[in-house]
Amino acid sequence: MTAIKTGDLDAVKYLLGDSPIKANLHLQNEVGDAEYCLVVATEYNHFHLFKYFLEETDLKNYRETVWKDNQTDKTKINGFHSRYGDFIDSLNNIYLLAGANGNLEFIQYLVKELPVKNKFDLFSYASLKNHVPVMDYLVQNKLLSDNDIEQFMLIKNNAFGYALSHDNKEAFHYLKDYCHKNHFTNMDSLAFVVYGLEKTLERKNEKSTDFELFDYFFHHPMMKNHQDELLSRKIFQIMAGTFNADFYFTYLEQIEDKKLKKQLVLDSWHYSIRDGGTLDDYPLFKRILEKYHHYFNVQEKEKIFNYLIYDKDREKFHDYMKYDFLTQSIKPDNLLMHAIETIEIEDTFAYIKDILQSSFKKRINLHRADNHFFKKIQKTLTEEQMIELLEAVRLSFPHTDLKPLEKIFKDNQMAMHFINNWKLHDKLEVDIENKQDIANTKPLLKI
Repeated sequence: MTAIKTGDLDAVKYLLGDSPIKANLHLQNEVGDAEYCLVVATEYNHFHLFKYFLEETDLKNYRETVWKDNQTDKTKINGFHSRYGDFIDSLNNIYLLAGANGNLEFIQYLVKELPVKNKFDLFSYASLKNHVPVMDYLVQNKLLSDNDIEQFMLIKNNAFGYALSHDNKEAFHYLKDYCHKNHFTNMDSLAFVVYGLEKTLERKNEKSTDFELFDYFFHHPMMKNHQDELLSRKIFQIMAGTFNADFYFTYLEQIEDKKLKKQLVLDSWHYSIRDGGTLDDYPLFKRILEKYHHYFNVQEKEKIFNYLIYDKDREKFHDYMKYDFLTQSIKPDNLLMHAIETIEIEDTFAYIKDILQSSFKKRINLHRADNHFFKKIQKTLTEEQMIELLEAVRLSFPHTDLKPLEKIFKDNQMAMHFINNWKLHDKLEVDIENKQDIANTKPLLKI
């Protein structure tokens, strides 16, 4: 196979002829090996080898027996499938690879020597690789069958899909002109315009800079009165998922309907962040927060924090705490309870401590809902974690009422030991304060 991949015809002839170790190309019933040689020669675009195999080796017998005599009779071809099936199946691959390579001479030879009725896959793979001359050859020579034309007239078809998803502008414009010339109506529908938007987004990422084809569909006349399709088809979700801030904001700013713009932002912002990293790692989301923070109500703000439950390191928590508009109206009790409810699934222990030790602590009611916080969490933590959590509570909430905790942890020896030490520590502090007060009020001794 190395000789075929490198296009070395002399080596191939040697291996098939004079080599002490005969290459097993065309022994009886070895169709599987033989057809693979044709596929590899096509894949590596070695037309001279393909012709050699088909014209000067026993493969010509397979061609004449299996293909030329039976190409118009599908039933007869299927009848040969048990013996020659690999060859027939691989012919489709050969056409696809030839279309992708764009070797027009190769394709002209295939069409003549191994003709197939339907060539839409060949046409589509030429579009995939932007080989407009191949596409034009098939069109000008009327080599596309009625079935090919029917596929092409579908709103979703591979010829357009490949051109759009791979940003092949030349292929797209050729297809567009072909449609208009033949009065095909598929391109004039809203469904096709939305399909075009979706396909042009498939390979976009944060480094993309060419949005010509996307722009064509975004500004298509059909979209003028149907911008709601941007929401229903989640176009801006996909755009946010590219993490390309310039791309996202360039088109968001062109939305004139203020209500729709707000909906698009709220529907897509969470696609602009992913697990891990700080807020600076996500410039698109950071710009959303800074420019459109007035779009976020209390529920949306809480959602931003709740997404941290699924973040592996939750570094973004400390970044969020720097934004007053995010923290001021939020109810931290809700964040705390949501983190507790998911602790068994997502291990939110560290996140719970972050919340308790943050500036949120001024607004947290630890004993809310009949001490549900402690009742729930004591069932899920190890004793060591429970002590660690109680220490965080002691430091952040030094004046916590300990009587409810004594009832909750009465059967937990380690927790009760910690609570008793906490009470002793508080008592010692009170005693020290009292002694200091007495010392401060004691009259000075006269000398």
